[in-house]
Amino acid sequence: MHRIARGGISIAKGDSFTNGFASGAISSAASSAFGAVGGDFAKSKMGGTSFGALSGGIGAELTGGNFWRGAGQGATVALLNHYGHMLEDDINKARDTRKRAKAYAEKAFE
Repeated sequence: MHRIARGGISIAKGDSFTNGFASGAISSAASSAFGAVGGDFAKSKMGGTSFGALSGGIGAELTGGNFWRGAGQGATVALLNHYGHMLEDDINKARDTRKRAKAYAEKAFE
């Protein structure tokens, strides 16, 4: 998904889809590796976004794009990804709370 998002952002900014897609692939792989070995900092908003920016810029350079555009795209995608996972966690917690409340109410009114 990161690759497609980066390709789309590249088109919107006047760059090629291919460069965005390729740098997104590099950035995504690097970010996953960083998350696995980087500890709590890698999992934080600041750490994930910073590394997304750095790896996005490097990925853009390696694929013939502009470092700063790649860094901006990498930071954007990393931040949206982080908030997407936070939203997913909140939805799952709310679902679990409703299930527990329903079970409690059913038991209380038996």
